[in-house]
Amino acid sequence: MPTVSDAYAGTPISRLVRQAPELTRHTMVTLVKHVSDTLDMNKRLKSTEEYLDTVRRLLDNPFGKNYTIEDFRVICDRMIGKKYYERCKWYEFKEAWEEYDQIKDAESARRRAEYSRKAEKDAADRARAIRDVLKLEHKPQRPDKVAWMQGESRLTYSERLEMQERDRQRRNNQSTPQN
Repeated sequence: MPTVSDAYAGTPISRLVRQAPELTRHTMVTLVKHVSDTLDMNKRLKSTEEYLDTVRRLLDNPFGKNYTIEDFRVICDRMIGKKYYERCKWYEFKEAWEEYDQIKDAESARRRAEYSRKAEKDAADRARAIRDVLKLEHKPQRPDKVAWMQGESRLTYSERLEMQERDRQRRNNQSTPQN
């Protein structure tokens, strides 16, 4: 049974109707007929005209323009799974489509949140990698022994600042009178 996530990868029905209207309608009529034949109802679709009318009404509704044939297959499978017992006419297909619309919106929100989470994690990983590379590139190097013997300081800038701060504290402690 196809899932909501599987139905994202397909061509929208509105485009299929423009490109291959007969094939698209035939596919949808076949799915509607399958649902109607599978379910045991008191009132259901029985003739080809009713199947075609159901598909036409579904295609005319504004909420179904961005859905794929795979979406419609999931809707039909969900209808078979729920087993509408009283009737199965075009309105039940419309209700099932609207219910699926809510499920697909929730799935879409979940996918967007997951994408955002992955994008943030990737950005943080890239920033961390850049920081690590910059730390390695800008790590202060002590001069070798020959340069030190020629008078170059072996202290790094941070060590020099730390030594100056300790010297300043030492002098301040000596200059204060003790009781």
